[in-house]
Amino acid sequence: MEFAVKLKAINNFKRYIPVLALVILCVFFTLLQPRFLTFANAMIVLQQSVVLISAALGMTFVIVGGSIDLSVGSILALSALVTALTSGLLGVLAFIPGVLIGSLAGLINGIIFAKGKVPSFIATMGTMTTFRGIVLLSHEVLLLK
Repeated sequence: MEFAVKLKAINNFKRYIPVLALVILCVFFTLLQPRFLTFANAMIVLQQSVVLISAALGMTFVIVGGSIDLSVGSILALSALVTALTSGLLGVLAFIPGVLIGSLAGLINGIIFAKGKVPSFIATMGTMTTFRGIVLLSHEVLLLK
């Protein structure tokens, strides 16, 4: 009986190891640089992680659904390109074409996967290459101007 209690205590402790490690790292970096644990620094970190968190949230739903999407980075690059190209014309509203392009790219992936019965790994590998090629081609065309 005692062994089971000790085993349960060890398993409970193991659950908190990542949190403990985070606290230790925060204390360590705060001692190294006092500005580390400030509100301003936390806001900067959060602002810089918005895109990554958004992509990770979308990938969470894909993975929970039992698939994989390799084209996320390429779709993100394509959406960023469209947003950057339309920012001079639309200003703050330039995110709208970027969201639309990202949604269209996701729809293309979904149609290939669902209607075409192509495995998600293969379908998204192909669209990853296609979308990245469009971004690189656009970059080359813009450099030539």
